Amino acid sequence: ATVLAEPTADVKWHAGHTLGGGDTNDWFKIRLEAGKTYYFSSADHATEVGWWTDTYGELYFDPNDPPLVENDDGAGNGGFSIVYRPKRSGDYYLHVGSYWSGEWGVYDLEYGLVGDDVWDPVDDTPEGATLLTPTETEQEHSPHLLSYHEEDDDRETVVYEDVDYFAIDMTAGVTYVFDAEPIGGTYFSGSLQDASGNEVSYSSMRPGCTPG
Repeated sequence: ATVLAEPTADVKWHAGHTLGGGDTNDWFKIRLEAGKTYYFSSADHATEVGWWTDTYGELYFDPNDPPLVENDDGAGNGGFSIVYRPKRSGDYYLHVGSYWSGEWGVYDLEYGLVGDDVWDPVDDTPEGATLLTPTETEQEHSPHLLSYHEEDDDRETVVYEDVDYFAIDMTAGVTYVFDAEPIGGTYFSGSLQDASGNEVSYSSMRPGCTPG
């Protein structure tokens, strides 16, 4: 297994990997610390080396046991996305495989450490929505963590999923734009609702509307 450098809050890339022919599996070894949240994903940034390939990912503590978590296509465009919070520190193993047996192509591995979502779990309901104040200058509100995998007390992997709510005071006739920039390639969707909870705009890419 290729040993990966320690994950940090800055994105790390391990680029230019090839899969195909008789080589359909790559293994990586990485040290993870209990209680921290990490992400791993594959991306197609290595197109100058060759054709991009459809990959899937599996995370193990012991490669002889079933994977703790696995994903295929979570990052879109055939890439996988895994977000995991270990309860035990140690060496973990990431397996990257080609979805199509014998398919030749390239991929880049992206990984890093996810920061703490200080607004959770308060913002999981409309009553606890985080107040935003839009301006003409682009603003950022981060990091937010929507879903991750973690071991429970019986060493079984469970997934935690939730939604985040934000409250925005809007002026009629003004156009507002809201973006979600994913960490690790995962796709998100956004729903804009009025004060009564009625949906007025929805998008999985770039929601925006002019309130009436």
